[in-house]
Amino acid sequence: MRLLLVKLLLTILMISPMQKGLSNDTTYNTVSVISSEKFLELRESLDLERTKKTLRPKEREKDKTEEDKKKKKKKNNKLDLPFLGHIGQIIAFSIIAILVIAILYFVFSNVEIEKKINPSDIPDYIEDIEEIDTISAFGVAMAEGNYRVALRMRFLRVLQILSEKNMIKWKPEKTNRNYNRELRGTEVSTAFSKMSHIFDYVWYGNKEIDRATFEDMDKDYKTFLSRYNV
Repeated sequence: MRLLLVKLLLTILMISPMQKGLSNDTTYNTVSVISSEKFLELRESLDLERTKKTLRPKEREKDKTEEDKKKKKKKNNKLDLPFLGHIGQIIAFSIIAILVIAILYFVFSNVEIEKKINPSDIPDYIEDIEEIDTISAFGVAMAEGNYRVALRMRFLRVLQILSEKNMIKWKPEKTNRNYNRELRGTEVSTAFSKMSHIFDYVWYGNKEIDRATFEDMDKDYKTFLSRYNV
């Protein structure tokens, strides 16, 4: 547009006065005539390149919509791995899923779920005495008022200590009489004989005892346990 206006202006400058016979007092102004050399010189002095403007075809709405969809799809698919191909992506995501499952299994398999101890469920025949939490079971039995079971937990705790100190060789098939023989001549022989007698009387005799009776019987157990700071 600018180029067209410049050309039009130069053309007007070359036009002669409208009429030579116009009088000096006319209201119309005359335009000076310039030579062709002057016109070329004036034309060369103008920077016509600055008037140029690149025209671009208007972007079609359909193309713009498709481009927006592609950008949105690319943004939403950040985990897309085009260099692997479709099959490669399936394999990659499968491996990632397996690794996540393996990690979760490893974590939760090492978490020990606390189980409520029921001392009454501990059988008479015990495979491994060290597996029994006699201290916690004793506390539960006392809280429930089950003093017969509480006395048994005391006696099992005594056997655990003697086994830890290598004073007896604990085996599930052994009886209290066997342990009495092993402890004969030791400093705990008399105390163990008395404690095992009390335990046999209450447990194997199916005797129900109250709190007062338990506390009286428990004196010998307390003396033994305090001796080993337990």
